[in-house]
Amino acid sequence: MSVKEKVLPYFPLNISLLPGEDIPLRIFEPRYKQLIKECEENEISFGIPYSKDGKVQDFGVECKLKQVVATNSNGEMVIVVEGIAIFEILSLQDPMPDKLYSGGRIALLDIDQEVKNAELMKILIHYTDTMDPEFLKNVKGNSILITDVARALNLSSEDKFKFISLNNQPKQELFLIAQLQYLSKLREQENLLKNDYFLN
Repeated sequence: MSVKEKVLPYFPLNISLLPGEDIPLRIFEPRYKQLIKECEENEISFGIPYSKDGKVQDFGVECKLKQVVATNSNGEMVIVVEGIAIFEILSLQDPMPDKLYSGGRIALLDIDQEVKNAELMKILIHYTDTMDPEFLKNVKGNSILITDVARALNLSSEDKFKFISLNNQPKQELFLIAQLQYLSKLREQENLLKNDYFLN
């Protein structure tokens, strides 16, 4: 599943992104001010390894700096970053040579795979036909990727990390089936409550 190895600076956080998603970040620590300044000047990417309970986990997202929204006189910033690829951590060095921040070697993972699971496709069709026609509105092209489904589900950071760390398409599709089934039940309950309200 690994397609490429390279070295990335790390910015461990308790957040997880999928490729194509973006998020605002507040930058105030000296090491990350240094990192973002270098990303801005040299147009380099960096990795956000998922951190839980202060411990860096094995997977993360490669990000690019999308926008510096604001900077104050102390060099603190509000930025927007975009996820561009998923990786598995192969090594961690803290700090990197001559840097304040950590980094290491990563293996990029190809998770942009077309949906193959027939049950997942059946649930997707039923859900979009009966509950939310706009659910897959951001799908590009004619094929549906498992990352399209994961993004549409608006998963929590922890659930995104669970999805990524499965690192196996059949298991990831089963995970998405469970998430969609749960969402379908929620929507059914919402519709029942609405119907009950209008009957009163």
